[in-house]
Amino acid sequence: SWARSRYRYGEQQSNTRSRFLEEIDSDVVRTEAGGELEQQTDRFKAGSGPDSSRDYDEMDPHYYRLDLSGDGGSGSSDDGLRRVESADGGGRQRVVYDEGHGEVVPGAQVEHSKFGRGKVQSVEGEGEKATAVVFFGSDVGNKKLKLKYAKLRVIG
Repeated sequence: SWARSRYRYGEQQSNTRSRFLEEIDSDVVRTEAGGELEQQTDRFKAGSGPDSSRDYDEMDPHYYRLDLSGDGGSGSSDDGLRRVESADGGGRQRVVYDEGHGEVVPGAQVEHSKFGRGKVQSVEGEGEKATAVVFFGSDVGNKKLKLKYAKLRVIG
């Protein structure tokens, strides 16, 4: 079986298709809803999609080192989210997702579209696995939110 993502140990993880699926004869495979097993070919080609035909050795070796965002490393998207990367004292990268101008840290005042205003109690994990416990008042209480999906706006 194959799914784009699964929850493992309470964390959502992206999956890659098993390479062994390609070894199975398509005549003996039953798929859900009458679909067909799509064989992946040219796994080691650059780019993606059926129009991609360049080999990796034809690519510019410095392509992935370029800062394409033009803003010093923090990218932004159409939904207003900013992905901010900074090195902590241990040399590791820390990724924080927020819509405001501040950082989601304990004690920060944040706003959520559904729960309203709240105060960050704690932050656990790093990068895309980071979660925050936010107290949104006595009506809502504490909520544990994944920073990647929560769309919190730091207001103070």
